[in-house]
Amino acid sequence: MLGNLLLFSPFFIVLNCGVSGGAQLSPVAFTALLDGNNQYEQDDTVIYNVIRTNAGGNYNETTGIFTAPDAGVYFFTWSTLTSPYKRLNTAIVKNSSSGYIAYSSCAAFPDTYTTCSQSTTVELVPGDRIWIVVYKMAVQDLHGGQWPTFSGFKL
Repeated sequence: MLGNLLLFSPFFIVLNCGVSGGAQLSPVAFTALLDGNNQYEQDDTVIYNVIRTNAGGNYNETTGIFTAPDAGVYFFTWSTLTSPYKRLNTAIVKNSSSGYIAYSSCAAFPDTYTTCSQSTTVELVPGDRIWIVVYKMAVQDLHGGQWPTFSGFKL
């Protein structure tokens, strides 16, 4: 009787989630925020430096780079906040500064801040690196204040 109850116990189900072929799968997910206002040059990495979640520890808040621990399909999304009268172009990169996967372009009007965002899925192998860069303009303004975010997780 007790064995049957365990099959329906939420605790039992949680303990068995993520088990595949006898191996325990580790969660891979992160969310980081950008603190402070910054100006960027062409190809600069946008470093989202305040971690909110970093399950698996694969996002580096010092470099702004996520490193894939496992092969699979990953989902990434990022946002930026542009100050009044400013413009900002960003892209998500895989393994090299010229390997753009998706783009986001943001232009703010007078007396307004503008938020832009973009999302994408990417197939990765262990060791692949993902980060956000500035592209196509020399000096660009990115307003921080922990409004802009960069997040990702393995599907």
